[in-house]
Amino acid sequence: MVDTPKKSLIKEVTLQLTHLFNDLQLQDITALDISAQCSWCDVIIVATYTSENQAKTVLQEAKSILYQSDFSTQPHSKMPQSKWFVLDAYDIVIHLLSSDERSFYKIEDMWHQGICLYPQDDHVEEN
Repeated sequence: MVDTPKKSLIKEVTLQLTHLFNDLQLQDITALDISAQCSWCDVIIVATYTSENQAKTVLQEAKSILYQSDFSTQPHSKMPQSKWFVLDAYDIVIHLLSSDERSFYKIEDMWHQGICLYPQDDHVEEN
C-alpha cells in the first residue's frame, strides 16, 4: 500500500478495528493489505466470533468507528442459513465467521500474498 493520506487513514482505522475486535473477544483476528492484489478493496479483516449476538455487537461498534472516520458502508449482510457476516466499507471489508465457516472457506488462503497488518507486519505464510 503506497503511503498517501487516504492509505494512512485506512491503516489507522484498520488498527482501531482490530483492537476493538480484540477488546470484544473475537478470535484469530487477521488484517491483510490486499491492495496490490485487489482493485475493489485495500484491506480485509477476518475474525472468528463465538455467538451471533457477539458478531452483531461487533458490527455495530465497527460501523461507529467507520462512520467517525468518514467511511461509508453497505448494510452488513448475512445469508439466513450462513454463519458469515460481511461489512463492506469499500476500502475495508470485514468478515466475521463462525469457527466452522472460517475453517471451511479459508479466506486468508485466497489472499495469501497480502501483507499482514495485524497481528504482525509480515507476509502471511502459505500453509
